[in-house]
Amino acid sequence: MKYCEICVWLLVALVLFSCEEDSKKKNTNRNLPKISRDTVETKTGLRYIHHLSYKGPKPNIKDYLMLNHLLIAGNDTIINSYDGIDNEPTAQQLLYPPYPGAVEAGLALMSEGDSMTVFVNRDKLLDAYEDLPAVIERLTATQDKYVRYVLKLHKIVPPNLYDSYMSNRNQFLLSKHKSEDPAVIEAYLKRKGIKAQKHEMGFYYEIIEEGEGNIAKDGDSIRFHHETAWFTARQKEPKVFDKSKGNIGSNAPIGYILGTRNLIPGWELALRSIMKQNTKAVIYIPGYLGFGRISPNAKPPVNKLPHYAMLRSRIEMDTIIPKEVLTKK
Repeated sequence: MKYCEICVWLLVALVLFSCEEDSKKKNTNRNLPKISRDTVETKTGLRYIHHLSYKGPKPNIKDYLMLNHLLIAGNDTIINSYDGIDNEPTAQQLLYPPYPGAVEAGLALMSEGDSMTVFVNRDKLLDAYEDLPAVIERLTATQDKYVRYVLKLHKIVPPNLYDSYMSNRNQFLLSKHKSEDPAVIEAYLKRKGIKAQKHEMGFYYEIIEEGEGNIAKDGDSIRFHHETAWFTARQKEPKVFDKSKGNIGSNAPIGYILGTRNLIPGWELALRSIMKQNTKAVIYIPGYLGFGRISPNAKPPVNKLPHYAMLRSRIEMDTIIPKEVLTKK
């Protein structure tokens, strides 16, 4: 067995084991789940293994399912929702199966706490990901007839309760990261020997080169360069995902009217608290002052970030034009 294949099966085993342990902890007042390793094939073409099944209500069409999942083709794990910072479940609305044997048919059989592997015909699945070329490329690369969804269903939310559920969930995550992120940043700074200061507004900063003049304020026109990386409690080394210098076709600084709320909160706070013209600084931003929970409509490169990722931004303030000068023009 090849090394990569061993890794994939270990990943699946770890997910299923964690699902079982998690279910036991969270469902002490429920009957123990039925455990199965048998592959079932229905007359409609659905193939699945119902690893853990609880006695509970099944979802209705249009219910929102809060679940974690893997999509595995051959030895390649194409999608892994456990990559997120909090192993945060994704919300998927249950719709009618688009073809016989679709993963939606398997989801309809699950109760809260259940875990299942659904085997889906690779060729039929290609159409479902036609708008995601990277997924299509990796699906096409496998010679296997079937690909696998490994599913863990955490919560069934009716459509009329979805907005309030997500609002409460977001508030919980916000409070969690306000409490935990500073310790993660401080551990990183200590490990790297960085003598950064904590600002009263919640971000951390290190002045590399002091600028001159006044600190930027709301209404000023500013231009600055940046290189920004993300990191988490698990991803301890920051990964650069965006920068203004060295981009194809442009080395121009970013321009904004400060205070128009077009920037992430951590940048807004830092730019009008510590940045003078020609100041060079490194700013460390907790997740709740960064991009927070990533919107499903987020554009690249932000759409690739984990929810509530912390940020390290190297910023060089290029130009500050006071608002008083702007109003005279």
